[in-house]
Amino acid sequence: MAESGSAPKKVGPKAIDSNVGKKHIAYASYLNGCYEREIRYDIRDIYWAQVRTGSNPVPGAYFYSVCLIIFYMIDLVRAEKFAIWIAERAGKLILENKNKIEITEIKDKQDFCTNVDLKSEKLIIDAIKKEYPDHVIISEEIGKVDKKSDYAWIIDPIDGTKNFMRNMPMFCVSIALQFSGETIVGVVFNPLAQMTFHARNGGGTRLNGHKIKVSGIKKLDHSYVYIDSGKIYGLNETDRKKALERLNILITSVFRVHSYGSGALGLCHLAQGSYDIYFDITGFTKLVDVAAGSIIVKEAGGTFSEMDGHFLATNGHLEKKVIELLKV
Repeated sequence: MAESGSAPKKVGPKAIDSNVGKKHIAYASYLNGCYEREIRYDIRDIYWAQVRTGSNPVPGAYFYSVCLIIFYMIDLVRAEKFAIWIAERAGKLILENKNKIEITEIKDKQDFCTNVDLKSEKLIIDAIKKEYPDHVIISEEIGKVDKKSDYAWIIDPIDGTKNFMRNMPMFCVSIALQFSGETIVGVVFNPLAQMTFHARNGGGTRLNGHKIKVSGIKKLDHSYVYIDSGKIYGLNETDRKKALERLNILITSVFRVHSYGSGALGLCHLAQGSYDIYFDITGFTKLVDVAAGSIIVKEAGGTFSEMDGHFLATNGHLEKKVIELLKV
């Protein structure tokens, strides 16, 4: 994608109000539902859905619905391509600076920020501001760049900074686009492995352009589990005890438990079938860590949810079993 390219006109629920008229605002909800279900429904289904719910279909609604969905999906595809492009650019910058690392901030004893985090973040934010100047930006290091928009870019310029600092290959760039709090595009790029995981609502999940899907494992004792265990020291005594109890339950109930300091990559590896369960065991995992990975898992056929303030993802077959298992 050329850096100088101009963004196409954005079409979403707010645009429906101004461009179509108040009578058609109801179609915003149907539009949102459509892209979440891969546009598998014929436009007639949208029309008759209003009939079944007691609403009065308005003249021209059929035509407007077709136009709005087409415009929205084109924009979503473009946003995904943009996110891939900028994540890979940031990954290249990170590798170019891997021998020039300087710690710029010690957030706590297990959380650092480096000059390379900041360089990667600046590159991504500058590109977003140029391409989508009206969108909100939420990033790991600078926090929130607020705008009056339903669209928000969620960025972690380096997920797994400590791994990066120690020359370990488990780090990545994570970029997500949300609309009204729901993730609609997600990209995670591991620059050392040259692996680009990407997904958009209704488009499936791909690794370097090839479709991937979650595993078919249905038994807990056959499952591989990834846990996010960072900052367990920050828990109070009661919560630490519960976390360690859950860890013990997992270790003794599943085939293998892994943790390598990058929740975004853990979710991606679940999406490709390498893991069957992901669990944030401390509850300290942040939105920037999982926003992109959440849609990458869901579009690969998995589930992503919260359980008592802890993020949980599965291959779908094991969701109910693991929730029951971890009730302590």
